[in-house]
Amino acid sequence: MNPSAMSGRRNSRSASLETAKVSASAERARFVEGLDELAELAELAELAELAELAELADLDGEAFSTLALTSRSAPLFMSEARSACNSGWLSNSRKSPR
Repeated sequence: MNPSAMSGRRNSRSASLETAKVSASAERARFVEGLDELAELAELAELAELAELAELADLDGEAFSTLALTSRSAPLFMSEARSACNSGWLSNSRKSPR
């Protein structure tokens, strides 16, 4: 095989490898971006649930902030707060305890 043909194949393989690397890098970036979006959506859903719980418990803004911070540091808090609301342990002026 002549050296020119070998060099052409080597260059072609090198170009294919670079194309694959760029493609994989772009795919990885899209995947990470998707994960970031999912995390943001999960956080928004959690905040919406917290707002609903705060309304059920008739909490003011400061109490809601405390609730939000607590739930982020202790995810178990969400299920405990939900159970408390469902059992009527937390009551407010708009609704009577169940």
